[in-house]
Amino acid sequence: MILDKIKKLQQKPVQTRKKIAFGISAGVTIIIFLIWLSVFNLNSNNMTAEDLQKEADKNLDLVSPFSKIKKDLTQIFEKAPEKFENLKSLITPTNSSQESFEQSTSTNSE
Repeated sequence: MILDKIKKLQQKPVQTRKKIAFGISAGVTIIIFLIWLSVFNLNSNNMTAEDLQKEADKNLDLVSPFSKIKKDLTQIFEKAPEKFENLKSLITPTNSSQESFEQSTSTNSE
């Protein structure tokens, strides 16, 4: 059925095909615009601009994966100095362990 319509359209002159394509695309655009307008009106009833902004911010946190990445990176960078200090304290030998290491190496070399 659709293939038959396409074959009939292919047989028409180029100008006619362009007019039909423009009409179909304009119709689809108008339908999408009307749906968008009706949804916008339903959501914005009795809401101030401040309420809309709060709702948008709340939805942005729920929807945006970048907000999650940003939050995680912020936590990593906030905790990084503490983690590096812990690592440094594990790697850096204490005086007593350093002295025992030096004594053991000096004893072994004699």
